[in-house]
Amino acid sequence: MASVDAAQALLRPAADGTLIAHPVGTRVNSPANDDRSLIEPVEEA
Repeated sequence: MASVDAAQALLRPAADGTLIAHPVGTRVNSPANDDRSLIEPVEEA
């Protein structure tokens, strides 16, 4: 049980301004696609 408590102590929300959200293409929906282009921003439709 101590390892669970230790792990939970590490889990915290990200600091404000740390994470950035942007739209991505529909290719992210398929596990067959696995390349860096999946995280490139796309224009919103």
